Amino acid sequence: DLDHFTDEYSSVEAIRRLLHIAQFCPASRLKALTLAEDCSREILDVGLQRDVIRQLINECNKEKIPHPSGLPAISDVDAKATSVMEKTRQFEAEVKVQLSNLIKNRIFNAYCDYAEQLLYAGDLINMYNTRKAKQAFLTARGYTSEAEDQRRILNGLLYTLLRLKEFDAILLHMSTITPKLSNFHPITVIYSGLAHIQNHEYGLAAKDFLQLEMNSAFEEAQLLSQRDVALYASLCCLASMPLSDLHSNVIVKSQFSDFLKACGPASLLLSSFSKSDFATGMATLDDLKNDLYLDLYVADAVDDLYEKIRVHSFSQ
Repeated sequence: DLDHFTDEYSSVEAIRRLLHIAQFCPASRLKALTLAEDCSREILDVGLQRDVIRQLINECNKEKIPHPSGLPAISDVDAKATSVMEKTRQFEAEVKVQLSNLIKNRIFNAYCDYAEQLLYAGDLINMYNTRKAKQAFLTARGYTSEAEDQRRILNGLLYTLLRLKEFDAILLHMSTITPKLSNFHPITVIYSGLAHIQNHEYGLAAKDFLQLEMNSAFEEAQLLSQRDVALYASLCCLASMPLSDLHSNVIVKSQFSDFLKACGPASLLLSSFSKSDFATGMATLDDLKNDLYLDLYVADAVDDLYEKIRVHSFSQ
């Protein structure tokens, strides 16, 4: 349901998902681009905003329909770009000032501020600033040992690596998390779960997603919806877990049941396979397949996931 994307995800994440749908689903392309354009007005990535507007105008011209009312004027977008670039230069200059002052906590804050500006100011299209953000976050790590500072770095760094699709690097940095950062885990398990899916490590991905709880930390991340967690976890469990364990370890698991309530198909999947009702289970998988191909984070793994589920289920 595209209309809920802006409520469930951050503006940048909503745009990333909507552009993926626009690319691979012609029937939903116009609506996805219209929603993406609306979200793009709230972001700092002006290059991405321009690209969304361009795609939307081209699609309207192709369909021979009027352009949506309220499209930002080119002059307004240019003014926004100038403001963003000036702000980025200010953060970069502040890094140089603090490096000359040799005060570690100020250097750390300057690098983090600069990295966050680079990350959210773009550009998602060619990733130049995103790669610079990665380097700035990594540099900042050398100027602090405080747990709160490390949480800030990890939050930015892991999302940067996700944007760059550096999934092995996500898992590598996960290994640096110490007990002092244990309360940071609601965010980290999302990143590691997505990385394990990309690496086709479904048992590890399932373990990560099943740790999630419906709480403020999850909601503030705005990276996955409740439905996403239910579907990702269910598919990964079916591809890796004995069917006899589904009921006790997944279906009735109190914290995960909150996610299942948000996704009827995931609940039906788990229930069907746990009862060896393969006809219903496979039919439900077939119904979900096209939607999963349009999911930004599992599209590339769908065929392998389905084959693993089929083989795993019928071998028990």
